[in-house]
Amino acid sequence: MLKQRHYVTTATTSTHWYDFYPSILNTRRSQYGDNFCLVLNCSRICDEAYILPFTKFAQYFSPEYLKGNRWFGHVRREYLTVEPDQGPIHEVDVGPFYNAFELLQDAPQPIPARIEFL
Repeated sequence: MLKQRHYVTTATTSTHWYDFYPSILNTRRSQYGDNFCLVLNCSRICDEAYILPFTKFAQYFSPEYLKGNRWFGHVRREYLTVEPDQGPIHEVDVGPFYNAFELLQDAPQPIPARIEFL
């Protein structure tokens, strides 16, 4: 369900390298407008992700910033880089979006806490 609504990519290398493809991004936009998130999953074993509302980050994922057939960069010290084919690398603070799971519409709800019996 989460991957149907939001664009989830894996960024589990030590530099949190990521990539996003225009075809998948355009599919999300045709289905949800700009009302979805880009999710950089930074760990395979625990909750460590950047949840980026597309409305706030759309300017960095426009055609002029494509490198080949995708956008890519890294997350370092809570700054996302977008590394285009030509021109300067773009850098934006994503610290406030670290583990911001509350921004995910239609996300599965967590399993209820274990009930303690007295």
